[in-house]
Amino acid sequence: MILRIVITSTSLPALICGHDILDNNPHFELHLITEGAEVGLLNEGPGILSSPFDQLIPQEWIHNLRNQHPSEHSSAVRRSWLERAMASKLAERGATLHLRTNYSVIEDSTRRTLQLSGAGVGTGTRLEADHILDFPEVKTRLIWMGGVHMGEPNNREFEGCRPDGSVEVWWRKGEDEPLCYGSWVQSMEWIGEDPREAIVMEIEEGRSLAASIL
Repeated sequence: MILRIVITSTSLPALICGHDILDNNPHFELHLITEGAEVGLLNEGPGILSSPFDQLIPQEWIHNLRNQHPSEHSSAVRRSWLERAMASKLAERGATLHLRTNYSVIEDSTRRTLQLSGAGVGTGTRLEADHILDFPEVKTRLIWMGGVHMGEPNNREFEGCRPDGSVEVWWRKGEDEPLCYGSWVQSMEWIGEDPREAIVMEIEEGRSLAASIL
C-alpha cells in the first residue's frame, strides 16, 4: 500500500524522519513543507559531534558535503551544510520539498487535506495526506550564543572542530563571550538544552516520529 506522508518541517529531525521512512518504505510518497526559501545555509544550529559522524548518520542519506564532510578527527560538522545535503538527497530519492509554502489543515472523515499558500509553486492547491507529521516546538528557555573562528581550539566545554579547520563554540546567553584565537567569522543563536547533545537528540526525535507510522 502506498501512503502519502507530509512532514511539516525541514529541520534536522524532519530530514532524519524522511530518510528513515523511505529506508523502510521506499514507495511511500513523501512531502516536506517549509516557509523558508531553501533548506540549510541559514539559521545555523549546533554541529558538535558526541560520536563519530559516520556512526550517527548513514552516508546514503547525504548528497555531498565535499570539504565539510567530517573526518575521524573532526568533532563538529557545519550543521547548515549537513541539512542542505540531506534535503538534496531526499529530493533525489523522490521526496517533494515545498519551499516558501504555508499550509492549513482541512479535516474530513477519511483523509486530512492541506491547503497550500505562500510563494511556492503549489500555492492555491490542496494536498491530501494519509499522515501529517508535526514536530513540537522546543519548550526550554535556555538560549545559547555561538561563534565560529578560524583560530586554534581553546579546549572549551561546548566546542568542536569542523573539517574545514574552523572552530565552533557555544556559551549561554548572558555569559561573557569567550576569547578565541582569531576573530569571529560567524555568529549564531540557538534555543535548546545542550549544544553537545543537539545532533544526537534530534536524530532520536526524527527516528522516533518515523517509527510512529512504520
